[in-house]
Amino acid sequence: MRTTPRGSLLAATLVAGAGLLASAGVGHADDKAEADKLFKQGRALMTAKDFAAACPAFVQSFALDPAIGTQLNIALCYEEAGLLAKAHQAYIDAEKLALDKGDSRAAAARKRAASIEPKVPKLTVVMNGDIPAGAVVLIDDRELASDELGLPQLVDPGQRVVVLRIGGAEVQRKTVTLVESGRDSVSLTAGGKRKPPPPPPDPGGDEDDDPPPPPSDPGKGRRLIGLAVAGVGAAAMAGGIGLAFKARGDYRTAFDGHCNDTTKACDDVGYQGTRDARSQANLASIIVGVGVAAIGGGVFLYLTAPRGESATTALRLEPRIGPDGVGLALSGPL
Repeated sequence: MRTTPRGSLLAATLVAGAGLLASAGVGHADDKAEADKLFKQGRALMTAKDFAAACPAFVQSFALDPAIGTQLNIALCYEEAGLLAKAHQAYIDAEKLALDKGDSRAAAARKRAASIEPKVPKLTVVMNGDIPAGAVVLIDDRELASDELGLPQLVDPGQRVVVLRIGGAEVQRKTVTLVESGRDSVSLTAGGKRKPPPPPPDPGGDEDDDPPPPPSDPGKGRRLIGLAVAGVGAAAMAGGIGLAFKARGDYRTAFDGHCNDTTKACDDVGYQGTRDARSQANLASIIVGVGVAAIGGGVFLYLTAPRGESATTALRLEPRIGPDGVGLALSGPL
């Protein structure tokens, strides 16, 4: 039997339509199977009191297969987790879904929503003055409609963040903590905390007229350290020299009164006195040596420090020893 072109086209259309229906049926079956799997996971997690994982599992299951029982479990999971505002809204959504499908569970969902409504915290956001164009008010991540301002909004217990944005820029942010059945309000002002714009540049000014900053001196810190080290060395050297003079005097006193100048023999007092004097002299030599080394190290640090462009005259460090003691003579800029 021969087929007409119109008959061939109709047959091809029917075959394609049947294929699409079969494909859609397979896809729907896969979604339902995955939804059932997620629903069972959610039930197991909720039994284990792991609400943080259970509630998202129910939400994913509902997205694949919007069943009334799944929506009721979403509401129950939120309620058990203490997310009372989310639970209240989920019960209302379950009631609407049940009414659309003629399901008898609509009454139970409505009753449950009414029972927890008094426990849900309510937060009122008030705008002071006129609401400017482009203003957006958010409670956490939920944007409020203009007719919701000034009216109590159901929120979950805990810390809530209220943000005012104008033209995409955050103008004001306030944080408030609410407890179960709590009531609170937040006032926002459009011009409350916006930073003033920077002053415009002076059209008559000339940046070239400003004096240049003083040149930096990268070696100043090192030179100061060198001076400090040399100063400590000078003090040590002065102390060592003083101790040496004292040791010399103690030695002469002990030797002259208790030792024989010819035989060099000493009694017990002379022996101990001269011995102590020698120990003091040795210690004085060590202290003087350390002082000299410190002075040398300080001078080295000072002389090898890098200098800025303005350092045209070097500071001179001159150790001096006089009849009244030992010191340092400084001249020149730091």
